[in-house]
Amino acid sequence: MTRSMAAALMVLGGGVALTGCAGVQPALVAPAQQTLKGELSYRARIALPPDAVAVVEVRDTQTDKVVRDVRLPLQGKQVPVPFALTLDRLAAGGTYALRGGIEQQGRLAWLSEPVAVTPGSTDVGVLQLVQQPQQQAFASKLQCGDKQISVGFSGDAMTLQAGRSQFALTQVRTASGAKYAANDDPQTWFWSKGQGGMLQLHGKSYPECVPVKDAGATPGASALQGAEWQVAGGKRPSTLNFAADGRISGFAGCNRYTGQYAIDGSVLRIDKVATTRMACGAAPTKQERGFLKALARVNGFAVAADGTLTLKAGEQAVLRARRPS
Repeated sequence: MTRSMAAALMVLGGGVALTGCAGVQPALVAPAQQTLKGELSYRARIALPPDAVAVVEVRDTQTDKVVRDVRLPLQGKQVPVPFALTLDRLAAGGTYALRGGIEQQGRLAWLSEPVAVTPGSTDVGVLQLVQQPQQQAFASKLQCGDKQISVGFSGDAMTLQAGRSQFALTQVRTASGAKYAANDDPQTWFWSKGQGGMLQLHGKSYPECVPVKDAGATPGASALQGAEWQVAGGKRPSTLNFAADGRISGFAGCNRYTGQYAIDGSVLRIDKVATTRMACGAAPTKQERGFLKALARVNGFAVAADGTLTLKAGEQAVLRARRPS
């Protein structure tokens, strides 16, 4: 061993010994992510159908925005349903709530009460689900811009289903039409006018609501246009923007892209896609290749009652996206 190497080892050894004597401990760095684990369950002896989907979300209660959610196709599995939701570590000082539910045929059939979570939360335990009332007879499906809702009437009461949220509304006095306001939120209401109406959810107004002609049909281009769609997965999600002039654009994973789309009934065609030429790391490049490959296969689409957009190749789902809440 050379003298210089021996001296270097003596310095390192001395440094370690000195640190030990001084009692200095290495700084602990908080992990960038946290995982929330728990179970969904209910006490009723009711079997779930094979197409049931468990849904768990974390919402910022100050902004009412969804921070992270996960969908778990059950494929015949029954409660209790374990879940693990990994998300960027929640900000200190914020207020957040976790909620779980189970969808059947696109309808929220079971729902838990919200549970408060913090940056230190890990195990939220068992979320007890409560069965949600079925839509009332003669319920109508309406398209309000990019939001599809279902309304059912019974005397002076109305049930409104908007995505995963269900509201009980009561008729209030107005000069014209029939206005119904949510029992626990006056900023949520539906104003029925003829076959359509006007909608406001938590203070946010939507375009005029018009009937969905065929409740089983796929919504048209208006359901895709408007706010940006985000594809699940990746540190920075790929995005989709459908413009009214037939252009599609967004972020692919590494580069921006543009192209054209056309809709004929339930058929969706996307072509002439071009991207910028920026170089990225391995993970973003892999994400982009998978996204563009899936985009090239798309020939159909559907928008679920909870707002999830599914792009299809035949009967196979190749991309799923949602709009940020």
